[in-house]
Amino acid sequence: MTYFRMLAAAALVSLVSLASPPAEAGDGQRALSVLPRNTSLIITWNLARSRSSPIGGEFVDILADDKVIGGTVQRLRKRMKLAWERDIDTVVFAMATEVSFSGQISLLIEGRFTPQMLASAAQKERGFRGLIHRGVDYYQVGGTEVAYLDGFWVTTRRGRMPRIIDIARAQGASAKRNRALMSLLSSVPMSKDMWCAMVAPKRMREEVSRETGTWSLHGLTASVDFRRRMRVRMRAALSKRDDVVSLGTWLKTKGPNQASVKAMGLSGALRKATVSRRENSLELVLDVPEGAYATLEKHLRELAAGK
Repeated sequence: MTYFRMLAAAALVSLVSLASPPAEAGDGQRALSVLPRNTSLIITWNLARSRSSPIGGEFVDILADDKVIGGTVQRLRKRMKLAWERDIDTVVFAMATEVSFSGQISLLIEGRFTPQMLASAAQKERGFRGLIHRGVDYYQVGGTEVAYLDGFWVTTRRGRMPRIIDIARAQGASAKRNRALMSLLSSVPMSKDMWCAMVAPKRMREEVSRETGTWSLHGLTASVDFRRRMRVRMRAALSKRDDVVSLGTWLKTKGPNQASVKAMGLSGALRKATVSRRENSLELVLDVPEGAYATLEKHLRELAAGK
């Protein structure tokens, strides 16, 4: 169930990200030029857009949780006197799930800060070390490296920043060269408050096949529109054409029952379901009621923890 827990964790991060702050953010597409080619999971929040939504500001406190965004980032943010609800415009979380669940994580942030602010904050951290690669300053802080790169505050694991700088300087292949990821993103409405895409790694495809015995997952995408309260659009891309029929059979016989749907607070949330055998996909549109946020978050936390 490892990868089902990963799916739950990704969904939890997506739900938790109902953040709502500031000014003139982007939709995260620029980050694709900085991220490595083997990126297989990307989650983007356009916080500036969310600020004007009916529920955009209700969950911003969760972004300050060290369990959601690491302590080094939180310390640097506080040293720069940046508030999630005022100064951060876009957050992009990305990783390469084929390599490791934790070893290839990158966090990109856009907002109201300068390279000088980031450098000054990093210098106050214990174990600070300043480095330069291809003319770009970056900083080692413990097991983390940070840099101001092409308008992003980039945070990644120690030893990975030179590769990211190489990619940004066209010295390496970026996520835009990942055909599987870009194929999934072609169906994602990136103008919404939040969007995400995940190319299912081989181990996940194998686990899904073992658990279901009938169909195999190729990838997942989702988008969230807070201006329609909380409208979620999810799309599952399947590995083979006949998997669409197998998935339908599995949902009827082994999929979520009424009790589990109710436990997640999603009774009556489904607005539309579209199955395409031609595109090997299943798309669901849900309007999540406001009263269900806490219940759904609790359920996803438990699933992610394997409870």
